[in-house]
Amino acid sequence: MRFTRTRDKILFFDKILSSAVIDVISVDKEIFDKAWDLFKRYEDKELSFIYLSKYI
Repeated sequence: MRFTRTRDKILFFDKILSSAVIDVISVDKEIFDKAWDLFKRYEDKELSFIYLSKYI
């Protein structure tokens, strides 16, 4: 999905932030590094870096 107008981007992101099914998380360096290590370790799997970051 590509937005050209800033207002469309704001509306889309507001929907994400208020969603009951999407969790927005902040990732610090420690979590990022652990998730990145797991992502590389299991490169033969179809894992999502975002998913790994959420469950560290």
